[in-house]
Amino acid sequence: MPVIFPTQLILRIESLEGEMWLINPFNGETLDEHTLEVWLKGNISPVAELFNEDLDEADNAEVIRKLLDYAEILL
Repeated sequence: MPVIFPTQLILRIESLEGEMWLINPFNGETLDEHTLEVWLKGNISPVAELFNEDLDEADNAEVIRKLLDYAEILL
C-alpha cells in the first residue's frame, strides 16, 4: 500500500504474520525506521520524530497529488 511519507512516496507491505516492510519504489531499497528518522531530521527538522501516522496508507488522491508534485519538480 502506498504511504505519503513527509519526504517522499514509499510502499508499505504487511505479511500475513504481521511483519511490515517499507520499500523505496524508486530504487527498490528496503527501508528501516532508522533511515526514515534520518530522512525526517535531514529534510524537516533536527528534532523531528517518526510517528505511526507517518506510515498510514495514503488514498488515491494523495498519491496522484504527490506524483504530480514530483513531475512539476522534474520539469
